[in-house]
Amino acid sequence: MPSQVGDEATTLERRPPPRTFPPIPTPNGINGDTPLRQRRELSMEVNEKSLHRIPPPPSSQPRSKSNKGLCNVLFWIKAFIALTLSMAGMAFLAYLVYAKRVSATAPKIVIDPTSAACSATNRTGLGRLEPPAGKIMWGFAVDWAVDTPQNISTRMAGLKPAVVAMFATMDETQYGGSAMLYWMGQQAALTGSMLEVTMEPIVNMSLIPDSTLTALAKDCAYINSQYGVPVLLRFGHEMNGAWTNYGLKPTQYVTGFRRMTTIMRKYSNLTAMLWAPNVGITYPFSATAAQLPAVGSVDWKLLDTNADGVINDADDPYGPYYPGDDYVDWVGLSLYVFQEGTTNVAFQTTYFSDYMFAQGPTIDALVDARYNQTNHDFYTRFASAKNKPMCFPESGSPYHPAYGGVDELTLKQGWWRQVYAPTTLSNFPLLKMVVNFEEEKLNDRSIMSDWRLASNPAVIAAYVADLQSYTNRLTYGGTFGIDCSGTFAFQ
Repeated sequence: MPSQVGDEATTLERRPPPRTFPPIPTPNGINGDTPLRQRRELSMEVNEKSLHRIPPPPSSQPRSKSNKGLCNVLFWIKAFIALTLSMAGMAFLAYLVYAKRVSATAPKIVIDPTSAACSATNRTGLGRLEPPAGKIMWGFAVDWAVDTPQNISTRMAGLKPAVVAMFATMDETQYGGSAMLYWMGQQAALTGSMLEVTMEPIVNMSLIPDSTLTALAKDCAYINSQYGVPVLLRFGHEMNGAWTNYGLKPTQYVTGFRRMTTIMRKYSNLTAMLWAPNVGITYPFSATAAQLPAVGSVDWKLLDTNADGVINDADDPYGPYYPGDDYVDWVGLSLYVFQEGTTNVAFQTTYFSDYMFAQGPTIDALVDARYNQTNHDFYTRFASAKNKPMCFPESGSPYHPAYGGVDELTLKQGWWRQVYAPTTLSNFPLLKMVVNFEEEKLNDRSIMSDWRLASNPAVIAAYVADLQSYTNRLTYGGTFGIDCSGTFAFQ
């Protein structure tokens, strides 16, 4: 046997020799024997030359100088056009704002209480804001929470009310706010209407400072001037009833009304002062001892007009509360048809005239032997005798939807046909305004009463037809103007 060493050596010798390969040809003589650093330098040179030989794709070809210049020109043209249009638009909007500003700030009527042209003495025979003879202004006490004069006019075939009314309360410092009054004044202007402002003090009038009354006077003057809207200020209405803070308190009331008038006259003759108690047929309206003045007090003696030691329906329901001719421009009454039962019942065909004359079948059913017709004849005492225009600042005939009986149209048409009858003008020529209470509300028996004339389509159609037939004796919104003296003139 061969030795192990010899065998191993023999085995190693028999292994095949390693394979050899010819060198891979490389550019510029790079081969396996070329040093590494030299290889890298030569490779970079080759790659750079190769890249320069590859043409760029067409999309990346550089633009010619002429195309680039054209694009620049087009860009600046578009930029100039856009800038010009933008500036023109801004200028137009600025003009619109300016025009509206001028229109809003330029007063429609210039009021200067010191000017002779604005003096109340310039009026010829008519009271402040009094329309000519033979004309009655008609309108609505609007439910402003849900309605506007324009909406009412739209529903009424475009007929515009000559007057629209609002209610507000007053304490020591505020009266609803200027913004509210201005908005309602602006709304009245849209229908060419007069604005009746009922302002009810809810505190003792003596506690209201002159500054608060002055602020109200200035706001009324602003509405007069800015919107061209005359204002009828019903200050402290229904003072002969216990349901107001100043009710059955003649001393407080008369003093307060005079203060308001004195301050108002300093600022405008386009706001007239309206004195308007509640119709006094059933005065003092079941007032309790606690609601009446203390026995023997100054107010007690003023209200006990027949000096019999009792305040009752035998006493004068109006006289103790009258502020005086120099402080009152208009006089008026709150007058409604009231249904006492639980059925809608047609009222007397003489209802309106009975209340105006303070006598007749309707009145006879309400009074007793103590009744003094002369004391209750409001029209004769305060309109005719004093030559004051008279109005019904709130009025109407209600319909109770929950009741049976007469239908809504019959009740409401029966009312307005009495009010606007030809005999009304002939018998009461100083009756110059009638305002309908345009709301529905719960009465004192929690029954819904609907006083509205511009809600039910059937009522609207009948009312519009009748108003159009009364054209010669009615005044419509947008048909009259008022100058700074408070003189009424048709346009």
